[in-house]
Amino acid sequence: GGGARWREAAEGVVAAAGGGAVFDTSSQRRRRMLDDAERVAGINRQYRTRTAMEDHVEGQGFLNVFSAPELNMTRCVGRLREGMVVTSVGPNTVDKDGNEWVCHDHGGYSMRRSPSTPWNMWLLPVDHCWPDGCILE
Repeated sequence: GGGARWREAAEGVVAAAGGGAVFDTSSQRRRRMLDDAERVAGINRQYRTRTAMEDHVEGQGFLNVFSAPELNMTRCVGRLREGMVVTSVGPNTVDKDGNEWVCHDHGGYSMRRSPSTPWNMWLLPVDHCWPDGCILE
């Protein structure tokens, strides 16, 4: 397969360099590729809670944490304070209403954004640029 051809090519480069060349191993490269794929899928991605809007004072907002990715207050298990950073522990989920949810390391799911308020995003990526846009702080 493709992996065997890559290894053969890498071995050829090392052999051509006299066998003593410092070379990026396939395991290091695979780890970086996996890290990138996980971040794109939402896994291990960090988000900052951003709930402050024009109708209340910066720093006073919160974001609910739910036991499942659905907007049901009986499943509310906690709150994230404004500015808290969470790390996703699984891929993001979209519910039947089109709301995007992040499963995070603070005990459940929080809504990242909703199609009913497309101008507002409650969980902003800490790393500034992603396929869905750049966040400038």
